[in-house]
Amino acid sequence: KEWEMPSLFYSLAGLNDQSALLWNDSGKIWFFGGGRNFGNTPFRYTVSKDNGASWSAITFPEIKGAVGDFAPQPITSAFRGGPRNSIYFGSDGSLDESVSSSWATSFLWASDDDGNTWYDTGGRTAGRHTSFALLSDGRILAMGGKDSNMEGYMPQCFSSDFGKTWTERSPTPFASLGSNQRPVLIRLKSGNLFMAGDFQSMKMFRNPPPPAITERGGYVALSTDDGKTWKIKKLPSATFHKDWKGITDKGWPNEGWGTLGYCTAVQNPNGIIHLLSSKSMPAMEFAMNEAWILSDFESEVHKSPGIASPEKIKHFEEKYPNGQPRLQYSGWIADNDEFLLHGKESWYYENGQQQYEAVYH
Repeated sequence: KEWEMPSLFYSLAGLNDQSALLWNDSGKIWFFGGGRNFGNTPFRYTVSKDNGASWSAITFPEIKGAVGDFAPQPITSAFRGGPRNSIYFGSDGSLDESVSSSWATSFLWASDDDGNTWYDTGGRTAGRHTSFALLSDGRILAMGGKDSNMEGYMPQCFSSDFGKTWTERSPTPFASLGSNQRPVLIRLKSGNLFMAGDFQSMKMFRNPPPPAITERGGYVALSTDDGKTWKIKKLPSATFHKDWKGITDKGWPNEGWGTLGYCTAVQNPNGIIHLLSSKSMPAMEFAMNEAWILSDFESEVHKSPGIASPEKIKHFEEKYPNGQPRLQYSGWIADNDEFLLHGKESWYYENGQQQYEAVYH
């Protein structure tokens, strides 16, 4: 509900700093970063042992062994497993369609020594932006990704040797995905699997969903049997893609369908699942529990906020201990009982100098 002002984390000059993966390793926070146009560096990482208050120096990995085709793009999955309690995290395969006929792949980087050295596990999955989960029988489930299609369905595959090899792909009950989309798969504290994605591809007209999938928008899903079956539920308030304005030059539709775009998810210690979307307008954060997903209850339709009439607007000020203003803003209690910012908002440093100003409507 309330966030601090953002500050610079890091920026490597002249590079595309993208594809961030943040992972809580039992209290040790790992940040894996990607980015194109940086030679053969597959990723970089930094760690925090104090919940992000401070971070180690950015480290470029020492890679041992053979490395197959890769793109420097970490995805969403990181976990420990295997006899050595090794670290595994997902990354994209090649960005180049000319590399092979199966260019749309992902794989796992691994470390047996807590990040001192890393290696390519060897195998490749059935789609880009694959999301991974360790199953109760020791296998790894690789859920789809994008730019892979089995008669409209998203594929999946399994590994019994921690990423060295993968089974032949098989269809899931979920729609295949395309550009600007990525599913997310996590194991919950209950042992159940949580999945989220879109009912349709961004390349809808070239790769339509199968006839059995009639819903449109974004969904969440829960499996109580390690992915054998799924309870799939629509997210009623997912927003539409920022570029869906008629039929674009990319062939993307505008039917008012919601999208989760590149989504990611985490679970709080209290069991609440937090799901974040991107590429939607605006990007969204959803909170839910397992009981809601398993139930037949749909979210209440959001009430309209109404009109911000002048008599409803209130002005507020917060001050530093020395009496200087810290924050000045205005807003109103809307008809749906939310507090909405409206008008000018000004932030100040403690010496009285203005930090920034914005106007809200």
